Amino acid sequence: GDIARSADLIAADWVDEFNGGGLSTVSGLLDLLPEETVLRDPRLSVARAWIALSVGQLDDAAEWIKAVETRSPADDGAISAQVVVLRAVHSFKSAEVATALEEARRAITLDLGEAPLGRSNAYCIYGSALYFSGSTHEAQAAFGQAVQQAEKAGNRRARIYALGYLALISAEHGQLADAE
Repeated sequence: GDIARSADLIAADWVDEFNGGGLSTVSGLLDLLPEETVLRDPRLSVARAWIALSVGQLDDAAEWIKAVETRSPADDGAISAQVVVLRAVHSFKSAEVATALEEARRAITLDLGEAPLGRSNAYCIYGSALYFSGSTHEAQAAFGQAVQQAEKAGNRRARIYALGYLALISAEHGQLADAE
């Protein structure tokens, strides 16, 4: 019955569950809170945005990203940086590769601190946008950074994503042993 405490607990711990594949668990926990609570708390709106992006609900993701932007304090650098990463992912998934590349390039230069899913996902989207822009060698370097950042942060999803692209690029260049 303690909504504020429940919101704080979810905000503090959703990333590990999310990274472990527990999207429905995180979504279910957020569903237990009043929607206004989630909307007012940028940390929870970030979680909703990541869930929406992960399941391909791009319109919902855009609304959650907008909620984060309008409700987060101007001096909260971690949330502001997270919005840049979310926008990069949203742009990429919306097939706006040039915008995704621009946003991701910006995101990797920001101080993402302990922002959930920040730096490793920024490098994943940066690598993806580079890859689909035809810059495979630069993409390879970005995915290498994504793997390193994901390992540091324990972001298994980003690590697998980046390794998949690294294997694809290696295979395309005839480096089958590396791809393996």
